[in-house]
Amino acid sequence: EVYGELGIPILADRPFAHLLRLDLSGRYTHYKSFGSDFTYNIRGQWAPTEYLKFRGSYGTNFRAPNLFEQFVGDQVGFLGGGVDPCNLFALTSAPSDTVYQNCLAELTPILGPAGALNYFAISGPAAITRGGLDGIKAEKSTSWGLGAVLNVSPGNVDLVFSIDYWNITVKDEVFILNNLILNRCYEAQDFPNNEFCNLIAPRLPATPQSGPLAGTLTSFINPYLNISRQKVSGIDFDLLLATEIGGGEFVFKARATRNLHQQFQLFDGAPLQEFNGTLGTQGFGAGPKFVADMDAQYTVPSGNITFHYGIKIVGKQDSTDLVGPYVAGLGVGPLNTDFVAESYWEHAASIQFRIEDLGEITMGVSNLFNEKPPTISQIPVSRGRYARIGNYFNSSNYDYVGRSFFLNVTRSFK
Repeated sequence: EVYGELGIPILADRPFAHLLRLDLSGRYTHYKSFGSDFTYNIRGQWAPTEYLKFRGSYGTNFRAPNLFEQFVGDQVGFLGGGVDPCNLFALTSAPSDTVYQNCLAELTPILGPAGALNYFAISGPAAITRGGLDGIKAEKSTSWGLGAVLNVSPGNVDLVFSIDYWNITVKDEVFILNNLILNRCYEAQDFPNNEFCNLIAPRLPATPQSGPLAGTLTSFINPYLNISRQKVSGIDFDLLLATEIGGGEFVFKARATRNLHQQFQLFDGAPLQEFNGTLGTQGFGAGPKFVADMDAQYTVPSGNITFHYGIKIVGKQDSTDLVGPYVAGLGVGPLNTDFVAESYWEHAASIQFRIEDLGEITMGVSNLFNEKPPTISQIPVSRGRYARIGNYFNSSNYDYVGRSFFLNVTRSFK
């Protein structure tokens, strides 16, 4: 690697130019196992006064596939029967669904019409993870943003407020799709001739050797490949307020993000889908539109005791329109489902005692009001997208332990 950075102070302490500065950086990276690329970053700052500053940046990034992603050789793992999109398909899909029609067309020659409609996967396929040496490209990204910072001190109050818009596009992200390969194959209009179906081995035929396993998926190739692109954009808000109250120090901090877009495109030519505000795996084209946290603390005049209170907010996520109605077969009809994760508020409080020349004692409670994560329905098997812990939606945004108390003791030595 070769890296260079250049800071250019253009103006300072001038009318309407308390600060004007440009920063440039660049990096050339070469991988013997893959190749090389050049990335760069441009940042600019303009402060017309000492209280107000505008900033902007544009940058590129590059990541070569690592050795495992390139060279792993047919690493085999076994999955359960529940990953088979045709498992109980007549119960979890309507006859008009593409999955229903594709499963019926594939299983009928093996099991007959009645056997196909009652198909239950008692065994799952082997997933053969394979390096993508001959096909994958390096990941590349571009990011840019614009923002402003206000820093004022009216009276005995120090106030800093910033707002920043950001926009990030990642192309050719290296990824493995796992059982998503199966879902995409059986959800395809051009089944069984699309690129996903080509990765799946034929089902077991109806032979004496197969027995009750007839129709079972045997294996599929799970290669490292490039996802076309992901695009995200949003606005960050930061607030810091510090002041003196009753001889002690009060500090309030608040941070919030409003996601404007979370878009995902699997392959070139596929639609660029918007998943902002929907359920899904974080970082995989989904998430809440709004998240925030606030912290307030007060230190008494002696400086020996500090009180703290914090709030975490996770916005609503709703995938009702993405999932559509859950229609069970065999005459059961539409079923009520819940694919909405309501807004989530989590509170915490603590108190800290400082003992001079000895240390600190901190005690408090997390998830003060024992807020529970939102519950969601079990997704139809053939469209598995949303992980759960019990009935709760599985996301790192939520606390699954419940209210808990803690005590930390720190001993300082000189």
